[in-house]
Amino acid sequence: MRPAGNLAGVEFIAPPDSHRDADKWREVISESGHFFTKSTLNFFNSQFYWSDLVTAGDACFFITSEKDTATIAAWNGRRRYTLRAWTKAGGVDTLGEFGQYESLKKARAALQDHDKKQLTESDN
Repeated sequence: MRPAGNLAGVEFIAPPDSHRDADKWREVISESGHFFTKSTLNFFNSQFYWSDLVTAGDACFFITSEKDTATIAAWNGRRRYTLRAWTKAGGVDTLGEFGQYESLKKARAALQDHDKKQLTESDN
């Protein structure tokens, strides 16, 4: 899903080179348009948790967190966590609600539960 338009000169984030899933992350990043650009991440005050990448078939699942620094209305200025899914055909989607989890621990537990469900469904 290469995005329409010219992304020449746009700066993207990158996983640590030594990361066990660095090649998969590079594919996800390169096929996701502006989602992984530094300017987008700065705008949403987003963070990625590189070690939480889960692959199941052609899909990848991961966690992001966002913190609203522009207004106090969103989550009272607290960081919240979101489960994401990525496919080459569909790009990045939110699983559940945006900012659904109040802690990284809860988001990781939900990601593990989702992974088990996904693997179970693909076995049937």
